[in-house]
Amino acid sequence: TDKRGFHVFYHVYNYGDRDECVDATVSAHVFSEDGYTWHASPIQPYTTQIEVEDGTTVTISTRERPKLFFDRSGQMTHLFNGVCYATKCPSEKPCVDCKYTHWDYTLAQPLDLSPPTPAPFPPKPAGPGCTTEADGYTCHEDSCSGNKLALAEPSLDCQGASDKWSCAVEKAKEACDNTA
Repeated sequence: TDKRGFHVFYHVYNYGDRDECVDATVSAHVFSEDGYTWHASPIQPYTTQIEVEDGTTVTISTRERPKLFFDRSGQMTHLFNGVCYATKCPSEKPCVDCKYTHWDYTLAQPLDLSPPTPAPFPPKPAGPGCTTEADGYTCHEDSCSGNKLALAEPSLDCQGASDKWSCAVEKAKEACDNTA
């Protein structure tokens, strides 16, 4: 959690990522301000590209088991992942399966603690109608903005549930299971 709400980082993969692991899918981020309504970011929170101290970039094939480290003040300082050092897999295997034929290790990556970036929402359309599109986002009527239509993040739709927390947990589990 942070001052903006709840965040979940998790490992995802795409079996279509086979040739080069440079742009392989390895992570996802969902977040909620209240713990009931969850939103999926269209941007991976971390990728297969890791900048090391000398300024070079290392490519890995998979990045799993994300764990965040917090200092005594509660500030996130490092991300830990289990990673596979292969830049591409032999034969026809997807990048996520390189770990079975290449060596693995635990990566501790310091986080950039510079001022926060903007929220991971796509921009609202400037004029009437949805002129901006992003995967996973839908166009809906928006009575709070000057536009009749706006892009909205995916929601877990638990507002009418009697036990909103259980509903949110179940919907998040379903969303996670559907990304593998």
